[in-house]
Amino acid sequence: MYKQLLSPAEREYVDSTLRKHAMLSCALKRTTLSRYTDCKIDSRSFEFKYNNFRKPEILWPSDDIVDLPLHFNISHTTSLIACGIAMDANIGIDIEEKKRKTTKSIFSLARRFFTPSEADYLTDISDSYAQEKEFFKLWTLKEAYVKALGLGLSGAPLNEFTINLKTSKGIRVSKASKVCNDSNSGCDH
Repeated sequence: MYKQLLSPAEREYVDSTLRKHAMLSCALKRTTLSRYTDCKIDSRSFEFKYNNFRKPEILWPSDDIVDLPLHFNISHTTSLIACGIAMDANIGIDIEEKKRKTTKSIFSLARRFFTPSEADYLTDISDSYAQEKEFFKLWTLKEAYVKALGLGLSGAPLNEFTINLKTSKGIRVSKASKVCNDSNSGCDH
């Protein structure tokens, strides 16, 4: 039933990967978007375009009866699928398995992919379980942020902006001007 909702390209992808979660991910995206149009657009009718970093966007037909500023993002693991929808705002989401383990040292990954302050933050955590939990929290937040910007990891490498979890204003993102596209040395969001 879900496969019937997919476009020919999505069916080909699902068939070539032999992954049930790929099919469920595409079906979730289509049915959720349809609900946001009050089902004025059938889930099978959606078409998508992709930017240079492969972020999908809705390709609205010019004669469409619905013209909504819908933005979406999707993430999946082997056992989880998440689809986020936003009106008038970019959105990025990322999920990881709660019990995911890494074969590499958290410190070597943090030094390679995170900013020095984020790596130091992880180093200061003495409990290895808590340290791993914070590592994946930072990783998913950073990846979701990059996806919300519409960039891939090559467009905004994770070590070019800092996620600060311990602020009075909630989670803060400080990034270099290269990512901000402004002339300041950095900016916060």
